Amino acid sequence: MSEQVQTTSGEAEPLLVRHEAPLGWLVLNRPQVRNALNLRTWQLIVKGVSELNDDPDVRVITAYAPTPSKRVSTAKRRATRPTRSSTVPSRLSR
Repeated sequence: MSEQVQTTSGEAEPLLVRHEAPLGWLVLNRPQVRNALNLRTWQLIVKGVSELNDDPDVRVITAYAPTPSKRVSTAKRRATRPTRSSTVPSRLSR
């Protein structure tokens, strides 16, 4: 599931919809922006869910966003880990 599908204009399609009964796959395909969601991608997700929902052979819909490497994923997790002071409202912290 790692290939990129190109549109007729040469751009990569931001969402791939796969019918692999009994699974339906929504695969985010924007690795250049770490699969960030924009309005067009959200619209394609809604369209993809509807398309998979209409397929009687699909029983489960799974969303998948491949990352280029585990190292990037780990680094991002560390960078976004909340600190205690950011999770406790200021009036409750001492």
